[in-house]
Amino acid sequence: MRTVKQTSPPKWADKFLEWYCAPQLLEDLQGDLHQRFYEHVNTKGYRYARWRFLLDVFAFLRPYIIRRSGKTSGSRRLNLFKHYVKVGVRNIRREKKYLVVNAMGLAAGTGCALLLSAYIFSELSFDRHFKNSENIYRVSCSTLIDNSHTDFAPLPPAIGPAIMEAIPEIDAMARFMFLNGNNVRINHMGDTFQQSGVFLADSTLFNVLSFRFILGDRTALRGPDRIVITESLARKLFGADYKDTKVLESPINIENHDFFLGGVIEDVPFNTHFKPSALIGWHGYGDDNTWNDSHAYTYISVQPGTDSRDLQQKLDKFTSGNENIRKVAEEFGAKVSIYIDPLSSLHLNSTKMYELSANGNMNYIYALGFVALFFLLSSGINYTNIAIASSLYRAKEIGVRKTMGAVRREIQRQFLTESGVMIVIAAVLSVGLFYLLIPYFNSLMNYQLTGDILLNIDFVLVAASIIVLLCVVSSAYPALYLSLLQPVDAFKNNITKGMQKAGFRKALLIVQFAISAIMIISVIAVSQQMKFIQNKSLGFDKDNILLINIPDAFVRNAPAVKEKISSLPGVRSVSVCGYYPGLSSMIDEHRVERENGEMKAATVARLFFDHDYIQLLGLKVIEGRNFERERQSDYKNAYLVNKAAVKAFGWDKSKAGAIGRRIEGMNYGKDGEVIGVVEDANLFSLKHKVEPLIMNLTDYDGQLYVKLDGTETRQTLSAIEQACKQMFDNVAPEFHFLDERLDKMYESDQRMNKALMGGAYVLAFISCLGLFGLSAFMISQRTKEIGVRKTFGASVADIVMLLSKDYLLLVVIANAVAVPTGFYLVKQWLAGYAYHINLSVWLLLLPPLITAALALLSVSYQLLKGSRMNPIHSLRYE
Repeated sequence: MRTVKQTSPPKWADKFLEWYCAPQLLEDLQGDLHQRFYEHVNTKGYRYARWRFLLDVFAFLRPYIIRRSGKTSGSRRLNLFKHYVKVGVRNIRREKKYLVVNAMGLAAGTGCALLLSAYIFSELSFDRHFKNSENIYRVSCSTLIDNSHTDFAPLPPAIGPAIMEAIPEIDAMARFMFLNGNNVRINHMGDTFQQSGVFLADSTLFNVLSFRFILGDRTALRGPDRIVITESLARKLFGADYKDTKVLESPINIENHDFFLGGVIEDVPFNTHFKPSALIGWHGYGDDNTWNDSHAYTYISVQPGTDSRDLQQKLDKFTSGNENIRKVAEEFGAKVSIYIDPLSSLHLNSTKMYELSANGNMNYIYALGFVALFFLLSSGINYTNIAIASSLYRAKEIGVRKTMGAVRREIQRQFLTESGVMIVIAAVLSVGLFYLLIPYFNSLMNYQLTGDILLNIDFVLVAASIIVLLCVVSSAYPALYLSLLQPVDAFKNNITKGMQKAGFRKALLIVQFAISAIMIISVIAVSQQMKFIQNKSLGFDKDNILLINIPDAFVRNAPAVKEKISSLPGVRSVSVCGYYPGLSSMIDEHRVERENGEMKAATVARLFFDHDYIQLLGLKVIEGRNFERERQSDYKNAYLVNKAAVKAFGWDKSKAGAIGRRIEGMNYGKDGEVIGVVEDANLFSLKHKVEPLIMNLTDYDGQLYVKLDGTETRQTLSAIEQACKQMFDNVAPEFHFLDERLDKMYESDQRMNKALMGGAYVLAFISCLGLFGLSAFMISQRTKEIGVRKTFGASVADIVMLLSKDYLLLVVIANAVAVPTGFYLVKQWLAGYAYHINLSVWLLLLPPLITAALALLSVSYQLLKGSRMNPIHSLRYE
C-alpha cells in the first residue's frame, strides 16, 4: 500500500504553480491538475502520473495565466469592484420589490437604532465635557440609624475644608448649596421675578468645574457680595447686547440684598447634572462650622493618577478619626460614612436623597440598548431571509459565472458588494429618518437631543461601525451559501429542495417573532402598571387640589395669603404645608420612645402643616385626636404619626399603644408626644412602601394646598393668580395640580412605556414588512405545487391553511421561548415597585395571539393571491 507521500503530486511543482499562477485562476486550475494526477495514478501508475503532472504545470505557463504585478493587480481589483457595483445596481433596479422591502426594513431598523444610540451616547456623556472630569468626585455621606440606611447627596459644610486639609491628593475643593430653597426673588430695574437655580458657592468652584466665562474669569467670586450669572440670565437682566454694556460690577438685587456682578458664564449644556443660573460667593453667607446637617454639595478635584480605592480608604480613615464626626455619630446614635462618586457616574448611578436634579436610570439605558439591538437584529434578519429566498432566481446566473471561470471568493465579493450598495441606500434613508424622528423623540422623552450629535466624531465612528457590522453580518451567510452552489445543481434547479428545508431561515424567523413577543409582553405589563398607579387608592383625596409655591420672602405671610385665597369663590378650603409630591421625602433624625420606653434615634419622614391639612386631603385619624385650634400647646409639643410608624417603633405590641409616646427632634424638630395616629397614605412614591411618618403643626411654610369645588375652574385660577400677585409684590405664582404632581413622580416610567410602545410598533412594522417580502418569494417557489393541488380539488381555504401552517408553527416555537423570557424581565422591573400588578394568565395568551395575527396579516395578501391563481397559469409557471 502506497503512503500519502508517494501518491501526492510533486511539492516543488505545486509551489511553482502557486507562485506564477494568478490567484483568481489558481483554485480551479490546481484542482483540475490534481484530479488528473490521481486518475493517472490509478490507471498508469505513480511514476507516469508524476512526470505528466510536471509537464502539465509547465504547459500552463502562459501569459494570460501568469500573476500580474501589484500595480496591475490593484487596477484589476478596482475594475472588478466597479463591475460588482454596476451588476449590483442593475440587479437591485431589476428587483424593485426586493429594493423597496429591504430598503424600508433596513432604514426603519437602522434609523431607530441610530436614534436610540444617540440618546444612550448623550446619557453616557453627562458631565464629561468638564476638563479633568475623570479626576473629579462628589463627596457624599450616609447614615445608619436603627438599621435604617440613608444616603445623602450633600454633606455637612464643615467636612469639605477638613478633608481638603487631611488628604494631600486633593488639588481643589468646592461647596455650593441652594440659596433659600430653589426659588428666589430677583429685583432689577423695576422688574421682579422668581428665579430657580441660585446657589451659594465657594470661590474655588471654577477650579473644580470648568465653566466657560464670557465675561470675567475664575476669580469672579473672591470678593464680598459677588455673583456670577449664566448667559440666559444676563440676557434676561441686561438684554441681548449685555456684552456691549458695562455690566460687570452692576448690582443685582436678590431677596432684598445687592450682589455685584463678577462674571457671566455660558449656559451649561443639557448633559450636565448641575445647572445653576446664578452663583453667589459663599463667603459671608455659607456656614463653615456645621457638622450635623447635610446641605452643602461638595466636589473635589484630585491629582491625575490618584487611585479611587486609595482615596476612599483615606476618607474612611479620616471619618473614623475625626472628633467632630464622632460626636455627631454619638449624638444621633448613627454610623456615619463618607464616600466619593465619580463625576461622570452621578447622572446614571446616583439615587441619593436631595439630588441636584432628576437623574437618569442605568436600567433604562440597558433596556433601550436592547431595543436598539432588536431593531438591528430584526432588520438584519429581514435582509438575510429575503436575500436567501431571492437567490433562487439567481441560481442559473451563479452556475454560468462558475462555468465561465468565476471562483468562490469572486461570487462572495459580488453578493457582498450588492449588500453594500443596499446598505448605503438604507443608511442614507436612515439618517433622514433619524433627523425626522428627533423632534418627536424629544417631545416623547422630554429631552434635548439634536442632530449636531452627528458632528461628534466618536458617535459617528460608533454609528458607522454599527452600519458596517450590520452589512457584513446580514450579507455574510447569503454570500457564503450562494458561493457554494455547484454549476450542475444550479442548471438542474436542484437547490430548491435544499432551500425548502431552510433551517437557518426558520431559526432567524423564530428569533424575529420572539423579539416581537418580548416587546409585546413588556409594553402590556408596563402599560398595566401605569394604569394601576393612576387608579390605585392612595389613602387621600387628590382631585381638584391646587398647589401654590410661596416665595421664601413671603413665607412669613402664609396665614394672610391663606385667608385671602380662602375668601375667593370656587375655593372650598386652604392649608399650609412644607411638602408636595414629586420631591424627595423629607427625611430627618429624631429620638423616638420605643416599646420598652427607651429613647432611641430613628431616621423618619416628617411633615409640617396647619390645622386644615388632614381634613383637606381626607386623611383619617384612627386613634387619638387631630391638631386642635384651641390648644396652643399643639404647636410646641404635639405629634401625629401614621400606622407605619406605630409598627416600626413597636408601639402596636404594647398595651400602652402610641398615644403619649415621646419624640425629640434632633435638628429642626421639637420635643413632644404623640397625640394621634393617622391612617397610612401614599404621600410619596408607590415604588416604596409607606414610610414611618411624623407630623408637626405650623402655620408658616412654603406650600399652599387649595381645594377647589371643580366648577368654573378657569375663573377661579385667574382670581387666585391675581390675589397671589397682590400678596407677592406682583410676582406670578407657580401653580401645580396635585394629581399632576403625583403623575410626575412616575414620569420616567411613563416615558419608558411610550418608548417601548413606539419600539414595538416599529418592530411590528419591520417584521410584517419582512414576512410580506419573504412570503412573496416563497409562494412563487410553490406555484406549480399550488396548481397541482387545485387541479386535484383543493379549495382556497385548504391552500391558505397549507401555506400558513409553517408560519404559525414558527410563532408557537418563538412564543415558547419569548413568554418565559418576557415574564422574567417584567418581573425584575416590577420588583422596583412596592405596589404593582400581578402577572395574570392572560398575559401568557395575548402575545402568541398578537404575533400570530401579525404573521397572518403580513402574508395574507400573498397567500390569497397564490391560492386564487388559475391552475393553468400555475402549471405553465416553469
